[in-house]
Amino acid sequence: FVVALPAPHMTPRLFRTYKVDANQGYNCTVVEAARATTANPGFFKPVLITDGRVSEYFVGGNLGFNNPSKLVLEEAASVFSHSAPLACLISIGAGKLGPVSLQYSNMKHMLNIVRKVATDSEQAAEDLTKQFKHISGVFFRLNVEQGLQNFALDDWKKLSEIKTHTRSYLHQTTVANYVNDIVHAMSTCPCRISLDLKGSRKPSMKDTYETPAPTLVFIGRKNILEKLYKYFTTDSIIQRRYVLYGLGGAGKTQTVLQFLALYRSRVEENLVTMHPLVQQCFNELLSDKEKKKIYHWVSQIYYCLGQKTFSYEDLQLWLPHVRKLQQNVSFELEVTKVVVKFLCEGELWIEAINQLKKIITSIERTEPHMINYWKNILGDTLKRSGRLQEAEEIERQIVAIQRAELGNNHPLTLHSMRSLGNTLTSAGKLQEAEEILRQVLAAQQAALGHSNRDIFISMSDLGNTLHKAGKLKEAEGIQRQVLAAQRAVLGNNHSDIFLSMSNLGSTLRRAGKFEEAEKILREAVAAQQQALGNNHPHTLHVMTDLASTLQSHKKLQEAEEIQRQILAVRQAVLGNNHPDTFVIMINLGNTLYRAGKLQEAEDIQRQALAAQQTVLGNSHPNTLISMTNLGSTLEGAGKLQEAQKLLRQAFTSQQELLGNSHPDTLISGINLGIILQKANKLQEAEDIQKWVLAAQKTALGNDHPDTLYSMTNLGITLQRSGKLQEAENIQKELLNIEQAVLGNNHPQTIASMDDLGKTLKVAGKFQEAEEIQRQVLAARQATLGNNHPHTLLSLNILGNILHSTGKLFEAEKIHRQVLIAQQAVLGKSHPDTLRSMNSLGNTLEKAGKLQEAEEIQKQVLTAQKAVLGNNHPDTLSSMDTLGRVLKRAAKLQEAEEILTQVLAARREVLGNNHPDTWNSLNQLALTLYGAGKSEQGANLVFDHWQTIM
Repeated sequence: FVVALPAPHMTPRLFRTYKVDANQGYNCTVVEAARATTANPGFFKPVLITDGRVSEYFVGGNLGFNNPSKLVLEEAASVFSHSAPLACLISIGAGKLGPVSLQYSNMKHMLNIVRKVATDSEQAAEDLTKQFKHISGVFFRLNVEQGLQNFALDDWKKLSEIKTHTRSYLHQTTVANYVNDIVHAMSTCPCRISLDLKGSRKPSMKDTYETPAPTLVFIGRKNILEKLYKYFTTDSIIQRRYVLYGLGGAGKTQTVLQFLALYRSRVEENLVTMHPLVQQCFNELLSDKEKKKIYHWVSQIYYCLGQKTFSYEDLQLWLPHVRKLQQNVSFELEVTKVVVKFLCEGELWIEAINQLKKIITSIERTEPHMINYWKNILGDTLKRSGRLQEAEEIERQIVAIQRAELGNNHPLTLHSMRSLGNTLTSAGKLQEAEEILRQVLAAQQAALGHSNRDIFISMSDLGNTLHKAGKLKEAEGIQRQVLAAQRAVLGNNHSDIFLSMSNLGSTLRRAGKFEEAEKILREAVAAQQQALGNNHPHTLHVMTDLASTLQSHKKLQEAEEIQRQILAVRQAVLGNNHPDTFVIMINLGNTLYRAGKLQEAEDIQRQALAAQQTVLGNSHPNTLISMTNLGSTLEGAGKLQEAQKLLRQAFTSQQELLGNSHPDTLISGINLGIILQKANKLQEAEDIQKWVLAAQKTALGNDHPDTLYSMTNLGITLQRSGKLQEAENIQKELLNIEQAVLGNNHPQTIASMDDLGKTLKVAGKFQEAEEIQRQVLAARQATLGNNHPHTLLSLNILGNILHSTGKLFEAEKIHRQVLIAQQAVLGKSHPDTLRSMNSLGNTLEKAGKLQEAEEIQKQVLTAQKAVLGNNHPDTLSSMDTLGRVLKRAAKLQEAEEILTQVLAARREVLGNNHPDTWNSLNQLALTLYGAGKSEQGANLVFDHWQTIM
């Protein structure tokens, strides 16, 4: 674009060669625009430009806008959004004019002074230099310093002199190096800041180096500066050191700071650290005399940390030094601002929150215009630390203030509203979050159109909220729309594209569209690996989503391999105690649990939980989620008592921290209900599950996936409690909802049919149970294939139903088929394989094939003891079955020994009144009776009754 000024009202007007959403301006010719921008008063007449029936006179933009650099930044932010990245800004002047002196001689001289002031371009350059003084390699200014002071606009005949002075300027060593910096910035330098120059984006320690600027009166030392540059930029594989020595006050420190200010963008890879200097500063600062220097030295620490990628452990090592420095001085605002950046970069949220509160208190009087900026950072930090209620309160305050001062549709107001919406989503207040995010999106679309990056971000946030609210179809539609628009505007390799693909993949996974989810996530991983590398955080994020999809699709081996790969990178780059490392450890533990590797799953989840309790605290939401996951793993391993204790603790803490209706609280309630059900505390389990279900229906709606999952668990509990009609009713209601919402072939719909079939079997409705189970089997074979683990489980259940109806030949055939397939797919030691062996043994025992039944049950028992432990419910069930086989085979002494062990273990694990304990008691009493030990059997039953009473 070029700039011209309307003669009647001299505010800048841009003439563009491209289209914008608002204030497009005149659609004039290039010649007309060129004449307008060069119509300098005194040389050319104003130019008349006509567009339709409207005409305006324009003069040149040199009056007040001879250096339009600020207009460039404002225009870029308007076109590409405030959050768009900025690599560099290059300003080229027409030669310095020299000083403007005021002499009261005549009117002509006075007018000349006014003209020089009006056309000055150096003040704008100086303002931008100050603005970017701590961010090297972004703003560059080239302007001939000597020789062009007396040239006028009509001196076009002196072009050869102008060329001579310009070449002389460019041949200076300092300027030549500066030009090299410009080439480097334009070709290879990354975009380290955004166009939002007011700092709406939190600076990263990797892109903003708070190095103190040299003193304003620094002069000379050109020979030393050039030696330093040549020394540090010479290609070499060895470490280089340059010692500056001299008397105190000779200017050593200022020379180093001037060198960094001039050349840092060229030597930042060489100047990795200044640890010896910093260590010396630490020693000096421990005395009271050095307290006043604290700001400069903390800034130096921050600079050193910014020169290379630091692991979480490195940040932890630096932290004691920063704390010690702070303890030796009273509160200093600028120091605290630097320290907050350090703490946030290290995700040390609690300390960051404390320092942020000090900053806000301090600037209430001195910098009131910055209050909302720091409150926004505080709100974000509170949210990241899990203190959602406090974050919500602060963000509501900010939104209220900005609405009153700026209006509802101001960009800053909308930005704060979006932050509030995301916080409400995290807090489980999904309905309000959805309403706010829809308001933000509508306002932005009205102001910016539909192809702006801010629009895409808001749409993505709304899609994620709808995903959590269970509105999967609408979430999927929005996410597909975002992805298509981003590809059209940003291209296929922009980082935002990969994030949108990840979000869409997660929604597809939750909707049960595993194949499509897997396909789109594999595509995203491949693209990111090519664009960013295998170990980039964005690549690892999408790999995490892919692994979760593979886990849901029962591709457990590949999911485990990917998660182990991610964990290795996280540990190497971030360290063992970083929150992102904890997340992947938890995910890997869940995959190992599903793969039947219970001990390994338990070990890694205990390790993650212990680390989170140390780093994040016992009440952090992520810590409580880990407690819930570990509790579920312990339940699967048969450690019911410890699992129950852990889940109660997580549930109680989440109620206090997050409230009764938060999704995390409700999920913990679901898991607690499951463990109580398995511990035969059926009434308590039923009470909790009904409470959770009522809360979910109110907060999430009747057809939310989490609500449907609660109905599933409640149906199972009612079935185990013997409330078969109530169980059947709720399972049929659930099935109707899922068929309407998810479709007949959705995995969850098929799973609910499976549960209903089991209930009908227990209720003795064998014919109906068999019909439903055959439907389940057909659906899974069609959607998953014959050898998918879920298909094999359905086939095994069908075999059990046939066993119950006396169709033993067909049941045996099915059980053998299942066992062969599971051994090939899952392995011989997988819990599902061992359960199928147990089912085959039961059928063989009922068919009178006692010898083979005994051999199989002994194999099962040996494997289960090795994999699950002696007291796991599955192990005890197999021991019970083996005891019955031995009893029928008249091996009464061996049967008595095994059944005695089963009874003792079930009393310990399940309690005296659990149905399985009573079953073991009856089997042992019958065995004793058959062995002629009637009195001992009677005493056993009597003593058990006495214990219960």
